[in-house]
Amino acid sequence: MFFKKFHSSDSFISYLIEKNQKLELLAMLALYILVFVSIQITYPYPAVTADTGNYILSAKTSIINGYRPMGYSWFIQLFHLFSENIKAIFIGQFIINCIAQLSFIFSVKYFFQLKNIPFYLFSLLFILSPSIIFCTNYIMSDSIFNALTLFYLTTALWIIKHPNLVNIIFHFMVLYLTINVRYAALFYPILSIAIFILHSKKNKLFIAVALVPLLIGTIIYFDTKSTIKKTYDIEQFSAFGGWALANNAVSIIPYIYLEPEEIENEDSRLIHKIITRFPDSTYSHKHINATDFMWKKNFPGKNVLYQIQRESKLRYTQAWMLTGNKFKNYGSFLIKNYPIEYFKYYIFPNCKQLFYSYKVPNVKKYVPSNLSKGYFNLQFDRYDYKYSFLHKLNPVRKIFIPLLWILFFGSIIVLFKKKLIFKNEQTILFLFLLIFFLTYVGFSIIAHPINNFRYLIPIYCIQLLIPIIVLNKTVRK
Repeated sequence: MFFKKFHSSDSFISYLIEKNQKLELLAMLALYILVFVSIQITYPYPAVTADTGNYILSAKTSIINGYRPMGYSWFIQLFHLFSENIKAIFIGQFIINCIAQLSFIFSVKYFFQLKNIPFYLFSLLFILSPSIIFCTNYIMSDSIFNALTLFYLTTALWIIKHPNLVNIIFHFMVLYLTINVRYAALFYPILSIAIFILHSKKNKLFIAVALVPLLIGTIIYFDTKSTIKKTYDIEQFSAFGGWALANNAVSIIPYIYLEPEEIENEDSRLIHKIITRFPDSTYSHKHINATDFMWKKNFPGKNVLYQIQRESKLRYTQAWMLTGNKFKNYGSFLIKNYPIEYFKYYIFPNCKQLFYSYKVPNVKKYVPSNLSKGYFNLQFDRYDYKYSFLHKLNPVRKIFIPLLWILFFGSIIVLFKKKLIFKNEQTILFLFLLIFFLTYVGFSIIAHPINNFRYLIPIYCIQLLIPIIVLNKTVRK
């Protein structure tokens, strides 16, 4: 048969209903309930940022906003159908996170045969992560993106081990949703293709299946471009990508000598004239890391935007998107012509920031915008938190996060140095997780300054699991 029968799934279900797993599952559910109640009491209203309004506006109008993809706004719309209460967002995100975590936790226990001590340690550190818990009560795309990434990883592991039809269909659905929630997942189809090609050695029909992830990515790309064209009359996929590329590339401006006349592209030449009017301090690592180029009114990026808006006489959002297109060309020009400087002044500093511990915010109040008041039927102007606590764990995180990196790299060294033996299929699963981790890190470094506690959460499960797997090889019982 093309796909394997469902006996593998049946055996996993039998595994889950064994006494040991049932007790573990019940204990974890009790822990989730405790966390849920604690968050409800201490953070009765969600954390928000300036980006929150864009997500809510798109949910309310069903119109892509030009800054972010529509996926998270679809989620807000869905739960708004069930309840206008803003707390429904937290409940939905929390439940989806729980299901995603439990699916991953018990799948890796099953595949890697984790013993009790490593398994309990992994589960507790994963479930009680302050960053993950905070994001479940945050009106931003992070919690849903993290959960979808967990579903992606879980379904990928199951396809590697047992490629049945249910696993494959669910994997494709998750892939479509994940990319639509955040374009950081645009490399996910590449790894999915590799998984199916791996199976093509046994069955050539998997080559055809391997084309589906590519098709999903292509459909999203052209559908998004078409929607933006119809809505804003701008030909593009992601304006944010162009802005981010330029923000990263201008980090080299103080260290190069480039006359505008040396740039052939007229738009890039005009941009460079504006860019070089600003002092070198504007392009310091501090400002590049904070993406001030993109968001601050008195910085070069916004000055270029205002110039383009005046000349084109477009609305602000349209001008922002058009500027993103032009910035993409300008940023690409700088990187292509000055790769050494780009590596030295952007890539290398951003690599170092992988190992920093960024604080979970100290949320003191919730001030709903007029948009939120109307959409969620809120009858107050401000709510002050009395018992918030997650930020108090930042000193622990400051020690734990660098330590986890040390354990991660140390465990890989131990793994190869001591030649710890996996079963054949476990080796492939382990390598997939490691490749996903390294690819995600690589894309993150290139795409955007790593300046926030939220950005690396999707790979926390792997960063934690790999030392646990190595520990599992050394524990007798």
